[in-house]
Amino acid sequence: MYKIESYLVLPHEEILQLGSCTGSIYETYPEKCFVNIEQETDMLNLLKKPMYGEDKFNSLVTIKYNDTFLIGYKAWGMKVWSSYINMIFYYLTEGNSKAMFGVNPTVLEMKPLGSHKSSISLRFDEVNDNKVIYTFTANDEEIIIALLNSANHYINKMQEYGFNIQTESMKFKIDKSFDIIHTRGVSQN
Repeated sequence: MYKIESYLVLPHEEILQLGSCTGSIYETYPEKCFVNIEQETDMLNLLKKPMYGEDKFNSLVTIKYNDTFLIGYKAWGMKVWSSYINMIFYYLTEGNSKAMFGVNPTVLEMKPLGSHKSSISLRFDEVNDNKVIYTFTANDEEIIIALLNSANHYINKMQEYGFNIQTESMKFKIDKSFDIIHTRGVSQN
């Protein structure tokens, strides 16, 4: 069973108080670097900070399967849910998909493997060094539906709290993806 959680990244200056602001600090102290969107009080406190009211904040989506991280605390950036939604939408409409991951020089990719399975990877783009950050194999339908449901939940929570995020394109692609699934199914193979 997939467990997908959404977080916002605390402001850089707050994380700097922990010490060196390197990639490993996010993995070593995730509870001090990220706020789960289910934590209403903390989310409303973040909303008071200017960067969070302007849709210029970093977020994180973690994906676990049976308590094992498939995508963990290294995978944060700006507009991360848009990247996942684009990856799914283009996978369903074109077969293979590559989406820029946030505004980072990383790529989120989904490729069919056959037998209703797909490979999902997050890696630095080819211009850099093509280094894999995370990669896993999943059942197409399970992971796509779990991600789409979690994306909807994220959008609803952010709107409930009053965050100013651009949702029109995300909602359109989520709805269109569900339409494709209900019409012809998920698998590309």
